[in-house]
Amino acid sequence: RLAVLVSGKTLGREDKELGEVLIKGFLGTLSKLETPPAVLALMNEGVKLALSDTSTCDHLKDLERTGTKILVCGTCVNHFGITDSVGAGVISTMFEIVEALNGSGRILSL
Repeated sequence: RLAVLVSGKTLGREDKELGEVLIKGFLGTLSKLETPPAVLALMNEGVKLALSDTSTCDHLKDLERTGTKILVCGTCVNHFGITDSVGAGVISTMFEIVEALNGSGRILSL
């Protein structure tokens, strides 16, 4: 099955507003797939997508309900000082994230 690695809070880098719309659409669409990803790992600024006060958090919760394992980089949330604000997924170690990615058949990196 598919694993998705998200390392930013936008999809694409040039136009921030468009990138925010695209990442929301991407995450929302993932949860509607017949076979959603097995794993979605959030690293670097991507961890901010899991903050409880964001609209993307709802999409991540939808993904969790479909069985997708959401892994949120613990080093990253500590760096940004947002550990207590994470509203979806589980805070994970680099080992857990790499192990989950390595165990998947395919990896999509954004």
